[in-house]
Amino acid sequence: SMKEMGYLAGDSTDLLKYARNVNCHFASKKCQDVIVAARKLMTSEMHNTVKITPEYKLSIPKLPSPSGGEKEKKESSKKSAHYDQQSLENEKQLSPSTLCLPECRISESVQQLMDLAIQTLSEAVGSSPQWYVAGITDTTNLII
Repeated sequence: SMKEMGYLAGDSTDLLKYARNVNCHFASKKCQDVIVAARKLMTSEMHNTVKITPEYKLSIPKLPSPSGGEKEKKESSKKSAHYDQQSLENEKQLSPSTLCLPECRISESVQQLMDLAIQTLSEAVGSSPQWYVAGITDTTNLII
């Protein structure tokens, strides 16, 4: 270990604390990168536009279901029928035309900002719980 090799003092726990929270540090750094990119897009030239047609499709990543693991599945089977009904309601899908716009022109930076939001969502899905929560929160904050 690093203590045995003399790199760390015997009572030093700072590196251990950092290593235990590496996912939080990664999520924090990733959030900073997303915010910097979004700020750059928001302050870029707004007069450059792109044409959007009704055929333009946003590829939004599929978010994991609320009951992910085996343990949660066993616990959720013990819940009341009311909970099951709520779960079914949450699984309703949006209409395919929900995110469709009529033919129009939008700012190129707005389109890039939406692409950044979708990329952030895609990276957050299936990653560590810390980055998942931070990525979803960042995306929400970008859009609002």
